Amino acid sequence: MTVTHQRQVRLGTRALLAGVAVGIATLAVNVVGIEALDPGNAVTASVSHQPPSTTPPARPTAPPSPTPEAPTPPFPVQRASLNLADPSRDTPARGGVPAHAGRVLTTVIRRPGGRPGPLPLVVFAHGWNVNPTSYEPLLDEWAAAGYLVAAPTFPDSANTLAGSPVSNYPDQARDVSFVISSLLAGSEGPVDPARIAVAGHSDGGTDVALLALNPSYADQRVRAYLSLSGEIPSVLPGPWGDPTGGSLLVAVGTNDRYGLLPRSTQVFEVAKVAAKVMLTVTGGDHMGIYTGSSPDAAAMRQETVRFLDAALRPAGATSGQLTSALDPTGSPSLVLEVGPGEQRLVSGTWSVVRRSSRRTRRRWAPGGRRWRTTPPIGPCSSPEPFPVSGSGRPCLPSAPPTCGHGCSRCSIPRRSARPRPVPR
Repeated sequence: MTVTHQRQVRLGTRALLAGVAVGIATLAVNVVGIEALDPGNAVTASVSHQPPSTTPPARPTAPPSPTPEAPTPPFPVQRASLNLADPSRDTPARGGVPAHAGRVLTTVIRRPGGRPGPLPLVVFAHGWNVNPTSYEPLLDEWAAAGYLVAAPTFPDSANTLAGSPVSNYPDQARDVSFVISSLLAGSEGPVDPARIAVAGHSDGGTDVALLALNPSYADQRVRAYLSLSGEIPSVLPGPWGDPTGGSLLVAVGTNDRYGLLPRSTQVFEVAKVAAKVMLTVTGGDHMGIYTGSSPDAAAMRQETVRFLDAALRPAGATSGQLTSALDPTGSPSLVLEVGPGEQRLVSGTWSVVRRSSRRTRRRWAPGGRRWRTTPPIGPCSSPEPFPVSGSGRPCLPSAPPTCGHGCSRCSIPRRSARPRPVPR
């Protein structure tokens, strides 16, 4: 055997040994893999023949869209007009214009844009020799706060019709109820029947007093009354002050050009409602305190919104809850008085306390923590139980013979029909 042949044999042997080693290593790897897959070293193989699935693959679900937030005040104010006709009652003569059958009420509508119904309703009664457009700042304030506002033009006292305006409290009070019925019928969309308020200024405030105090004109659907610079009409018989459900706000200026401070106070005192508050504006006039651009007027409009929000809650309101809603007022000139048995120091000015049938007027002196007290208003000395004023208007039949309680038109000299701030 040659050397070359021996080398070839050795190389072949080495290759054979290397192949055997590789095979053994491969076998060891396979065994280790099987043991890792099956600790019991039992390998079972099965073949499944299933038909292809016909179910479409699941699509990825989109994330839920966020719930839109409910709109909140102030709302944009939408304006409209509505003609309402009541054939059951007549329109009286206006000076040279004769009376005629039926009553047509051109009604100004103010709606909160974007607020879904049913909406709370405020029906507004305008004063003598004006019309609803004279009160646009006040009407718009209520609509922007979320209320459907309806303001009829009275065919008796408006200044937009032919002839001379006349006062007609009974028919105007019934006009307010007629407008409520018309809107509840859906003429301006869904209205919440449990949230209805009536408001009025001057003669319109007297219309509201008629609805709130006289059972012959009461409307049980009304839950809130706003009598702004109104009075109890002396030309109509009582009774006055029968218990009425709902809440009452009386407002008046101390410098009212028609001297309505004592007469509006009478409305507040005689009313027997579930809750009541009164706002007086020190130095306030007859109309500007509601429709003007002064800070006092803006504060007054905001106070009326607060009153409506509190009085028209589902559970109603007490005098204390109304006070909490209105106090503090937006201006130190606005003085808040609450129902009987309660007293408050409002906006750092003064408040009223009741002591039996007499009153004590108090005012906080800003320079120190003390009270200034003025003499109480004494009783009426008239022998007549229900005295008559110098103008011939009788006092309220329900008023006792005491000027300090309910009688604001007595001819007996008095200090004041209502406590007023003491000038410094």
